[in-house]
Amino acid sequence: MDPFSQAVPGLVGHPAEIVHHDFDDAHPPAASLADADATATHPSCSRIVAIAIDSSIHAEYSIKWAVDNFLKSTDLVVLLNARPFVSPPGTVYMDVASYIEQQEEFQRSTSHNLLRKVATKLKLLNFAVKAIALKGDVRDEIVRKTKEVHADILIVGSRGLGFLSRQMIGSVSDYCIHYASCPVLVVKPTEEDLKSFQPLLATDSAVNMAHEHSST
Repeated sequence: MDPFSQAVPGLVGHPAEIVHHDFDDAHPPAASLADADATATHPSCSRIVAIAIDSSIHAEYSIKWAVDNFLKSTDLVVLLNARPFVSPPGTVYMDVASYIEQQEEFQRSTSHNLLRKVATKLKLLNFAVKAIALKGDVRDEIVRKTKEVHADILIVGSRGLGFLSRQMIGSVSDYCIHYASCPVLVVKPTEEDLKSFQPLLATDSAVNMAHEHSST
């Protein structure tokens, strides 16, 4: 059975390299995966394939699709997960600094756990993997990091938003297509693909939203 389709009972023995990146003007290479690191750490890799992920069923589907249809054993897979800055609460009746600190730690932990789980599954399939957590504007950070690691291609999932929704909230995939420094492959599942897909990493709320959208 394909290891990607199996739940991973634990992460012991399969550590993923998590490189946490906090937004700053300098973006020092030591705090991230520099282009020199990619070739030095994995000299046998023929391509650097960046994959933008989040906790949605669409992102998980794009990973499975890439494993089944695109990735090669000689690829270096660079997983990117970007989280936005924490916004202050709307009420003044609370410790704002404490709230932001708690939310930031929660988002950081969630991001790192997701990266570890996906990297573990890919490593079980014998892929070379780098996992990078980003913070800031999601679209800008993905585009910036894709260029920084000299990716040969960026793979992103599509949430299937309608034209009005894309205009209102924007689309990460649309933005990457226009501004990424490399080709962008957008994985857009059909309604039937989502109905038959059994996600292991996506949150229950994300799965329910996707199924509700596909039935409308």
